[in-house]
Amino acid sequence: MPRDDTAEELNESPSGDDTAEELNESPSLDDSVERLNTSPSRDDSTEETDGLFAEDWLADLRDVPVIPGVVAGGVAWLLGYLLMAALFFVGPATLSAGSTVERLRGIGVIFYNAQFVNGAETLSAEGVQETVRFNLILEQTVTSVPEPVYFAIPVVAILAVGAAVGYVALEHNAEYVTVPLVGIAMVAGYLPLAVAGAFLVKLPVGWTLGTLVLEPDLLEATAFGFAYPFVVGSAGALLGYTLQQ
Repeated sequence: MPRDDTAEELNESPSGDDTAEELNESPSLDDSVERLNTSPSRDDSTEETDGLFAEDWLADLRDVPVIPGVVAGGVAWLLGYLLMAALFFVGPATLSAGSTVERLRGIGVIFYNAQFVNGAETLSAEGVQETVRFNLILEQTVTSVPEPVYFAIPVVAILAVGAAVGYVALEHNAEYVTVPLVGIAMVAGYLPLAVAGAFLVKLPVGWTLGTLVLEPDLLEATAFGFAYPFVVGSAGALLGYTLQQ
């Protein structure tokens, strides 16, 4: 190869200054670190996801018809008791009781028994107190009304009222996750009446050996007073919401 051509190639090859300039223009380590720092981190993504979830949850809570649900819980308890009373005053069921007030209290005890709340029979005589638990529905041997009818009354009352709330009060585009929250709202109206009713239906009975008191078990009345409206009320609200669609 001629010497002139070799010299020309050397002149055309990148010089040291050009190489240095290219190195200066290439991304530096500081730029890479800065780019990493400005990119969204995993913690930021997690916080954003949690924020969106919280917003969705709050939106679901706002869709819950709280006041209609609370009112429905109280109505369901009263409706169940009235249906049970009608079974005795109008229907074929019988109860041995003295006055009308005593009869209503006795029906109240049976209404709690229909929700699997045991009654407490407390006998106080000569300084000795003895308590026996009972369920009048399960212990009766001969009856003109089948046992399932008693147990169905509170379920039907809560289911019907819950369905009415789901059909009327829930928004047409409400999320299905919102529907069970109606049961929580119904608990707020049902539970106070279930606890107060346990005291109101207390029935003292005069006996030759002493004083006999029939009353629902308060702890069980509280537990089932929560479970019934929550489970059955939620199912009723889901039924009503489904019919609304």
